[in-house]
Amino acid sequence: MLAALEHHDRIDEILFRRVTRFTLERFVTAMQEPLVALINLRLESSICERSGITLPEAFFNVSAPNLRSFSSSGISFPSLPNFITSARELVDLHLEYIPTSGYIAPEVIVASLTALPNLKRLSIGFDYPQHCPILGNPPPSPRAVFPALTFFSFNGINEYLEDLVARIDTPLLNKLHLTFRDHIRHTQQLYKFFARTESIQLFNRAQVVFYGSSCKIILEGPSFDLEVCCSEFTASMIRVVRRRFSSLIACVERLDVRSTHSTLAIPGNLTPAQLLELFRRFSAVQSLYVSANMN
Repeated sequence: MLAALEHHDRIDEILFRRVTRFTLERFVTAMQEPLVALINLRLESSICERSGITLPEAFFNVSAPNLRSFSSSGISFPSLPNFITSARELVDLHLEYIPTSGYIAPEVIVASLTALPNLKRLSIGFDYPQHCPILGNPPPSPRAVFPALTFFSFNGINEYLEDLVARIDTPLLNKLHLTFRDHIRHTQQLYKFFARTESIQLFNRAQVVFYGSSCKIILEGPSFDLEVCCSEFTASMIRVVRRRFSSLIACVERLDVRSTHSTLAIPGNLTPAQLLELFRRFSAVQSLYVSANMN
C-alpha cells in the first residue's frame, strides 16, 4: 500500500475498508506530497472500531486540491472546518455513522458547508444519535444558502434535523431522504423548509412500506422525491402526516402499500383504526396496489 501511495501524481481514487487507526496514521505519514489527481476518497471503519477511530490531525494537512467526493463511515471528524478549507471543490460529501464521540453541532456543519459552492450531494448520519446533545444558538438570519445542492440525506434525531433545516435554504434540492431514529415530536422547522423549497410541489405517487416496527413513506412528484423512514412507527408519525403532510399528498393518485414480511404486522402499538387514519390522508387516490403478503 505504501509503495502504491508513492505514485501521488497518478492516484485518482482511494478506498479504505475496515480501516484502523494505525492504517490511517500510516497513510497520513506516507502522504508528504499533494495528491493532485485524487478525485474520490472513502474511509470505512470496521464495526468493532466505530467508537474509537478519530481522524488524526495530520490528516487535514494532506493536500488533495481536486478532490470531488469524500465519504467516511464510523469515523470521528473533529476538524470538519479545516478539512473543508482544503477541499473546496467537493461535489459529494457523505459523513455516515458518526460516532457519539464525533458529534458535530448543526451550526458547525452549516458554517463549514457554506465554503462549498459546488456541493450537490450531502449525507449526514449518526451511529447513536439518541446520545448526542443538541447544542447551538437560535438559527441565524439570514439563512445559509447551498446553491448547488440537489440531494440531501439525514439519519438521526428529530430535534437535530429541526435545528439544521432552520439554518439553510436549498433552491435546487430535488431529493430528500430522512431517517428518524427517535419519535417525531417537532416538525415546524421542517414544514417551513418544505414551504420555501420551490421544487417541492404536490406529489402524485406514494409508497408505504412496512418492515417490523419501522415504516417508510416515499412520495414522488414531477420534480421532487421525498423519503421518510421511521425506525419506530407510532401514532405520533400519523399525527405528523395529518398535520404537516396532508397538503403535500392531497394529489396522490397512485398508492402502493407493501410489507417486507410474509404477513403484515402492525408496527408498534398501533391499532388497525390508527393505521386506517394514515391511509385516509390519501384522499385523491385512484389506483391502489397492495402486495400479496398483506392479505
